[in-house]
Amino acid sequence: MVPADPRAQCESPEFGGVFITTSAAQDPVIHSVCQYIVEGYFYYDNYDNGAYTGTLVYRDGAKVPTERPVMPEVLNSPGALPLIPFPGQF
Repeated sequence: MVPADPRAQCESPEFGGVFITTSAAQDPVIHSVCQYIVEGYFYYDNYDNGAYTGTLVYRDGAKVPTERPVMPEVLNSPGALPLIPFPGQF
């Protein structure tokens, strides 16, 4: 079984995130963050050398630890264009 690629998963059209990698010359650990939005909140999945280390959410002016959010399902039409649910009647 091939481990999931956090960059590919983060930047997939279904997820819509931005993957950022940083490292310092003296630090042997490669730090990465997947930034994405769910239900109006900014989430940050953190990785060290590609291994998931935790999730933060930005609330009330600070990043605080949290569980990973459940991603809303994307409805797909036969033409592969996402359908946007309409909350009211036509």
